[in-house]
Amino acid sequence: MAPISDEIVYCGIFPYGSEWTYASRDGDNVANIADALATKVDHTADHRKAFSPYQGYVFQYIVEDDVCYMAAAHAEFSMHVTFSFLDRIKEEYQGVFAGTNRVREFRAIMEKEMDYFSHNPDADKLRSLQTKVDGVTDVLKGNIEKVLDRGAKLEDLEDKTDILTSHAEMFHQKSKQVKWQMWWESYKMFIVGGTLLVVVLILIVSFLYFSDLMSTGGGSGGGSSGGGGNETR
Repeated sequence: MAPISDEIVYCGIFPYGSEWTYASRDGDNVANIADALATKVDHTADHRKAFSPYQGYVFQYIVEDDVCYMAAAHAEFSMHVTFSFLDRIKEEYQGVFAGTNRVREFRAIMEKEMDYFSHNPDADKLRSLQTKVDGVTDVLKGNIEKVLDRGAKLEDLEDKTDILTSHAEMFHQKSKQVKWQMWWESYKMFIVGGTLLVVVLILIVSFLYFSDLMSTGGGSGGGSSGGGGNETR
């Protein structure tokens, strides 16, 4: 029987885009770490992954059919047994609860299986009947600190992207305002130029009209004077 200090202390089920639940024996700290890690998990591809020890725990998970099954155990606990535990959890969840809204009802089953795989020596026998984890090539290993740190950096990048997007929108709005102001200035210049042209044309027409009028009036006066001289003779 495994000592009480070496056991599975957490199990969580995270269906993609649906309600999730967990059972924890070590308070909120391990649950908070698992929650943060679950947000970084790729639910789109089936895979297994184990992380190097972090704050005294080893986190492992299986992703299958868009559901993440995650467990955490003390660093000294067997990774083989933990993956066997996750396989059992996956089978029981898929058999009854998958695709339902009853995921929270699964907590009692998780707690029962955590106790069994942590303290029952038959768990090792069950493990021996399954594929050994270290012989499966699709088990990935990673550093949880890097994953969580990458998540923080991605959040910072998202914040910076939001800021840049906001600045771009402000620049776009400012550009539209400047463009509109330039168009209005051009329009006003067009109106002023057109008005001046009309005024000049009016002045020219008026000048020509009055010049012609004066010329016509002067010619008529000269013809009358010449006719009077002929009558005198």
